[in-house]
Amino acid sequence: MKKNGFTLVELLAVIGIIGILITIATASVTSILNKQKETLAYDTEKKLKDAAIAYIQEKKIRLTSCPSNFDPTNPGSNTSCYRNIKVEDIINQGLFEDTANHCKKDAIIIVYKSTQENYVENIAYAEEGICK
Repeated sequence: MKKNGFTLVELLAVIGIIGILITIATASVTSILNKQKETLAYDTEKKLKDAAIAYIQEKKIRLTSCPSNFDPTNPGSNTSCYRNIKVEDIINQGLFEDTANHCKKDAIIIVYKSTQENYVENIAYAEEGICK
């Protein structure tokens, strides 16, 4: 007698293999999406820092050089070498667009003047995670 079709064991094995492949694919896609979100947040924060430096330049704010031990995470009271700029002000000035509301509007970016080996530049510092 000739049998056509698959046995129950064969069908369960195929279903099990398909389930394992779906699990692996889902984990891979989730990992890729999370990495993409991190990259987007990093790029957005970088653009926001560049916009903060442009804000200082557009407003013609002059900064003195900060001392070599200046710490932007704890800037102190020497406000002549740095400025606190709210993200909202940068957006209102038209220097940064956040149509998807990725960044915290009340977050502060610190722009300070750094001198390293006769090279002077404005540097922007923002806490990690101000843009999601």
